[in-house]
Amino acid sequence: MHRIIVTFALILSFGTRIQAQDRPSFDIVRTDVAPKIDGVLDDELWKQPPLIHGEWISYNPLYGEKQALRTEVRVGYDDRNLYFALHCFDAEPD
Repeated sequence: MHRIIVTFALILSFGTRIQAQDRPSFDIVRTDVAPKIDGVLDDELWKQPPLIHGEWISYNPLYGEKQALRTEVRVGYDDRNLYFALHCFDAEPD
């Protein structure tokens, strides 16, 4: 697998852009085998560690509140697609 760095532009809650040097970058994995899109994160691509992104902030219903439960994000790509896997933890999954 090869790796690529992707930079995301963030918009702060008060509407101003942060400077380029302050934008987070993430190490993204390239794969030769596309993951199966089935909701199960057992593909080889998803065995990488999740992105380190800090805390999630709520948009709705409580704008700006920190999320109580964590979410893990994994990203990969191949020659044709960009893949995202989100593992959203839930204290009451039922």
